[in-house]
Amino acid sequence: MPLLLTIALRLAACFAVSYLAYREVGPTTMMLTLPLWGAALARPIIEGVPALLRWAGHLHLQAWEGRYYEFDGRQVRVVTLGDTLWFAEPDVVAILGWAPEAVRRKLGRNEYGPLGEGRLMGFPEQALGRLLDGDASPQALRFRLWMAREVIFPHRERLRRGPP
Repeated sequence: MPLLLTIALRLAACFAVSYLAYREVGPTTMMLTLPLWGAALARPIIEGVPALLRWAGHLHLQAWEGRYYEFDGRQVRVVTLGDTLWFAEPDVVAILGWAPEAVRRKLGRNEYGPLGEGRLMGFPEQALGRLLDGDASPQALRFRLWMAREVIFPHRERLRRGPP
């Protein structure tokens, strides 16, 4: 039986017994039902706390589940909007050492925007590819190769295969 259902049923039973004791004998007998509450709820609470801690431990990663990318020890946030991959500007700029204002000047209006509903700004893979074409530094070449192998190719394969 699921843990929440067990707790709900035990709470209902304890409440019913306590209410009947209160109605039949009076408020002082409710104190006598406290051991019943403890015995009924101890095991589900003890079993539920580790599950709650595991859930809380994974909660902060839920937004990036299956989409966490790292280049040279730095997280690169990638968001899928439609069928297009959008890369977070702060991550790419920090990795490549670019000036954010210079990047924004090179991009058109449709090539730069918010990622989802947050304040995080970014650009699509095509715009990032054009920006990387203009940079011949070794870091930019490594990043472009990493981006193609680790992010874009697996994304296109998932699109080609369709939903699981």
